[in-house]
This record gives sequence, C-alpha cells and structure tokens, in this order.
Amino acid sequence: SGDFDMMSNNTQVNDDFSTIYTNFLKLFYIVDFDEAAPDKLEESKYYFHMMAPSILSLVALDQTLCYLTKRKLMETNTLCINACHLILFYIFRSIIISVEYGIWIFVYQACAMPHLSLGSTEMFIVSFFIMDFLYYVGHRIEHGTRLFWAGHCLHHNADYYDIGVSLRLGFLHNIILIPLAVVPALCIHPAYLIFHQQVNLLYQFWIHTTCVDKLGILDYVINTPSNHRVHHDNSCRSDTKNFGGFLMVWDHLFGTYKREEKQPNFRLQPSEIDIYPLSQQINPLIQLGRTFRATPGIFGKVKHLFESPDFPNLEGKGASVSISHDVPESYSALKNIWEHSTIYLFVHLLLMSITTIEHLMNPLKTQCCWCCLVSIIWLVFNTEGLLRGLKYVYLVECTRCILMMLVVSLSSEFKHDDALVLHQMALIISIGGLIFAQILQVPCFKDYNHITGRSDVQASAPTPGSK
Repeated sequence: SGDFDMMSNNTQVNDDFSTIYTNFLKLFYIVDFDEAAPDKLEESKYYFHMMAPSILSLVALDQTLCYLTKRKLMETNTLCINACHLILFYIFRSIIISVEYGIWIFVYQACAMPHLSLGSTEMFIVSFFIMDFLYYVGHRIEHGTRLFWAGHCLHHNADYYDIGVSLRLGFLHNIILIPLAVVPALCIHPAYLIFHQQVNLLYQFWIHTTCVDKLGILDYVINTPSNHRVHHDNSCRSDTKNFGGFLMVWDHLFGTYKREEKQPNFRLQPSEIDIYPLSQQINPLIQLGRTFRATPGIFGKVKHLFESPDFPNLEGKGASVSISHDVPESYSALKNIWEHSTIYLFVHLLLMSITTIEHLMNPLKTQCCWCCLVSIIWLVFNTEGLLRGLKYVYLVECTRCILMMLVVSLSSEFKHDDALVLHQMALIISIGGLIFAQILQVPCFKDYNHITGRSDVQASAPTPGSK
C-alpha cells in the first residue's frame, strides 16, 4: 500500500511538471492544433487564467537573468502595483470573455452565411492569421483614438521598461477585438477565435524582457523583444511602430515596421507619472470624460473620442530607461513608506491570487469564487492606502482579513476546498503582520520611526513658512 501511494505521488508530480512545461511553451505560441477545437472551448476560454503560474515563472526567470547579467531588478513595490493591475485584468477578463463569446456565438449561429468546413489543422491556421491581423488592426486603433487609448495607455505609462510592463494591463485591454471579430465569427466557430485571442495575448508577455537582444532574421518575421522595445519608444508616440501581435508581416505590409537602431527612449513626462494602481486605471478614463463633456456639440463629442490622442513631444530628450530624475519629490519620499508595506502586499497578493484565479475558472462560480473575488478586490482597493502608509487602512485591511477568516472557518464549502489552504495562509500572515505593524507604533518603540525612515521623510518635508 505504501509503495502504491508513493508511485501515485510520483505520477502526480510528473503530471504536474508536464503540465507546467506544456503551459510554459504556450507563452511562445507553441501549442497543439487540436486545443483550438470547439470541443475544447471550456479550456481555451480560461487559457489566460490557467497560465498564471507560467507567467509568474516567466517573471522569476527574467529577474534571475537580470541579476546574473547585472541589469536593474524590478522593485518590490513596482511588482505589487503591477500585480494589482494583472488581478483586475483577470477579474474583468472573466466577465468580458463571456460577453464576447456570447456575441460571437450568436452571430455564428444566427447568420445565413455558410460556415467554413475545414479540418482542425486548416481551421487553426486560417483563424490564426485572421486573429493576428485583427490584433494588429485593434492595436493601431488603441493608439490612434482617444477612446481606446484611455484603456491602453496604462500599459505604456510605466516608470521603467522591463518584464513588469507586461503585467500592466488595463481592465479594458483588447476590448476592441469584440466588434472586430464579429466579421470572422460569421463563418468561423468562436472557439478558434477565442483560442488565438488568448494565446496571442499570452505571447506578449515574454517580449517585454530586456534580457534578449536582436534575434537576426526572426526580427523581420515575428514580434521579438527588440521589435517591442521600438513600439514602447516614447520619443515618437505620435508615430508609433511595430503593432503586430505575433507576426510582423502586417507591419511590413502597412509601413509600420521599424528596426531597433538605437536605444529607445522610455522616459515619461512628470505629468504622466502615477504611482497608485487604481489611479493609474481610472484617471485616463476620468480625464477623457472631462474633455468629452467640455467638447461642444454631439458631432464634436463623437469626433473628439475618435481623434488621435495628444501625445507629449519627447523627441531629442535622450534615451533613458529610468525616469528617477523626472519623478516628483513626493514619489521619492513615499519610497520610505513603501518599505514596510510591500513585503506584506507581495506575499498576500501572490498567495491570494492563485486561489482567486483557480475559482475564476470555475464555470459555476460558487460561494468560494465570490468570496475570493470580494476579498481580493477589497485588497486592491486597500493597496493605495497601504502604499501611502495611511493608518486607517491598516484597520480596514485587518477587518477584511478577519471577516474572510470567519467565512473560511464557518463555510462547509470552504472546508472541502484544498486550494483555500493558500488563502488561509495569506489571511494568517495578513492578520499577524498588521497586528505587528500596529505594535511597532506603540510609543515605547522609540526607534520605530528611525527604522522605517519616517523620521527622514518628516525631516525632509519643509515646515510651514520655511524657505
């Protein structure tokens, strides 16, 4: 019996490693043609969610290579902020994918056009080229109109270009594909469209690495890190190049291809810098709403939405991957406050995200799913206050953890869910960490301000009336 259990465990471990390896290959568009078939629809709908461990592994691998090659590592606070963006994208993606599939399947079933009756391999190839082209078109629309740039600018407004930029996805990212893909949905089953939409987006993650240089002839054929660095060059935002998703053939055909000839300029204007996740997500939409309301006339308002965005002119300001000298003083001062909040956020977001994503893939959306969603959205809302060091947020966050702990303990459904072990670990760490943080603020801990650097922040702040 013991030998049998050991063999079963070894088999399970081998299967897990095989799954991780197979999923990791999908980040490079190395997939099985049969996975796009309609009978695999339920799996392909949640491809992006299933790939969360592989995405985290990719980030870890990239940072390891950065360390070995003495490149700049991602700061912990930046990783936490980017993780919040990815969590919001995952949550909204679960809703949007149901909407887009509903629209596409309605069009596919209701239209009178003949459906393509090809084999799985042929259908895979045809739908691959169609969705890759639509990604190119949609990407150009996102950069060329104020309406869709408001949902895409988050991806380009990072204070440093590295693998973390791939995590900065707005909750409206790629929403333009819903109307664009209605045309192919007239004759192609939506399962193929959804599959390539998901995998094409997954491919975008690794090309944000700074550890890979030019790849020779591959740079002319497919999207590579070199090509994508040119796309993120902020010195020529009004003339952005390299919009392709996987293939660069569309950029060659429409004259938007550009080779990396010099180090791109990733610098931002000080007015573009925002260091809090919710502000980064919502402020562009608020700004668009204000300008829309201020534009006179119905025709003028519609025209305003679909006009090209007003990009700042950064031409000739030097190629720099860092913007530390352009960052407002408040940004640098807040880094001292971040030091004792980011470790808590990093551990909690990591453990909690795994559980939440697993429940998002559950088509029944059980009590576990909704509790996890409420809890992690609450955490994302608390993130800004935790990074600011606001005292009341510690109380709010501790309340969230205690309530979730009670739900986990009292719910019979949670007791039969092995995945909630990670969630319970996160809650225990949270409550303990928050209580410890409050204990450190007791007056008897005289060195607390010195340890956290708050005294430096207060000392550096000008007093009223000082010059």
